[in-house]
Amino acid sequence: MRTSIAFLFFCASINFCFGQEQWIKIDLEETVYLNKKTCLKKTGEPLNGNYAIKFNRYQTNYELFIDGLKNGEVRIYRNKKLSEKGSYQNNLKEKEWLYYN
Repeated sequence: MRTSIAFLFFCASINFCFGQEQWIKIDLEETVYLNKKTCLKKTGEPLNGNYAIKFNRYQTNYELFIDGLKNGEVRIYRNKKLSEKGSYQNNLKEKEWLYYN
C-alpha cells in the first residue's frame, strides 16, 4: 500500500515538474492587433496564456499574454538559437534585456 501511494505521488510530481510550460503554437498571420491588444484573427479574442508565435521560418517568440497584453518573460529564437531574452509588463519592455549573437 505504501509503495502504491509513493508511486502515485512520484508520478504526480513528475507530471507537475514537466507540465509547467505548455505553449500554444500559432503563426503571426493568425493574430491581429485590436484596441492595443494582440488577438486571434478568427475570433477577435485577446490572447491568454503561453504562446509560441512563429514570425517566419527563422524566428519564433515565446511570450506570455494576459488579456492580449504581453506580461512576463519573453524568449526570442532566431535560427533555433536564443537571440533575445527579457520581460514585459502590460506590453512594455521592463528591466534588463539580454541579446545574444
